[in-house]
Amino acid sequence: MTGDSLHTSENERIIRMMHEGTWEMSDPSAAYHLSDFRHALLNWYPFAQDITVLELGTGFGAMTGLLLERSAHVDTVEIDKERVQAVRERFAGD
Repeated sequence: MTGDSLHTSENERIIRMMHEGTWEMSDPSAAYHLSDFRHALLNWYPFAQDITVLELGTGFGAMTGLLLERSAHVDTVEIDKERVQAVRERFAGD
């Protein structure tokens, strides 16, 4: 299995769990990509409400939710097209 197909397989698994709402904290990959526990990295920072944030390496959007809550706008950069689509779906109304 190539690195690309392994990555696609993992993406598909995470996306399926995201859609089904079936992920658990006991799954390290799902917890990393889908939980909000990494918010602690930036929870302390006093974001100005009127700023635009640039998020590099968005992944599945684990930090995107916090950034959306704390700023006026978030621009994201993610090279993986599957992850881009997943983040669009995850935060469709935000």
